Amino acid sequence: MKPLISLVVTALLFLFIPAVPQAQDGPLEPEQKRIEEQLKELGEELHKKLMASIHQLLDRETTRLRTGRKSVDVATRKQIENLEDILKKDPGNAHAHFEAGELYDQLGDGASAILHMHRAEQLFTGARDRKGVAEARRELRHYYSKYDFRTEDFDLPQ
Repeated sequence: MKPLISLVVTALLFLFIPAVPQAQDGPLEPEQKRIEEQLKELGEELHKKLMASIHQLLDRETTRLRTGRKSVDVATRKQIENLEDILKKDPGNAHAHFEAGELYDQLGDGASAILHMHRAEQLFTGARDRKGVAEARRELRHYYSKYDFRTEDFDLPQ
């Protein structure tokens, strides 16, 4: 990360600060040396401030994501528990299977997401709900790709 930031700062300095003319015949004049040193110090200071800002931003974002993810996971697991209770009472509820598939996907449990979405597709097909079938199939295509599964992975022997 540091080499990239250094490169960006250097590029910005060259873009926005005019180049210090070099003496053609001899050493730099004292004024030119002073300007060159000031530019170097300015570049170093900008680099330090930019790096500190980036680190603060990343630390805040990491903390937000970690704490936010935990609360989302807890809420999602609670929703899944409620749906599992509904499915125990009514295993033919296509909408509950569909929603369970989406929630398992949010948790990153691809196999469970696919199983529930596949069951939703079957139930929607039986109910002749074309919209439900289309949405379930779209989600299944997404899950198979996202989790690197194949349809054969979920075929059970008869």
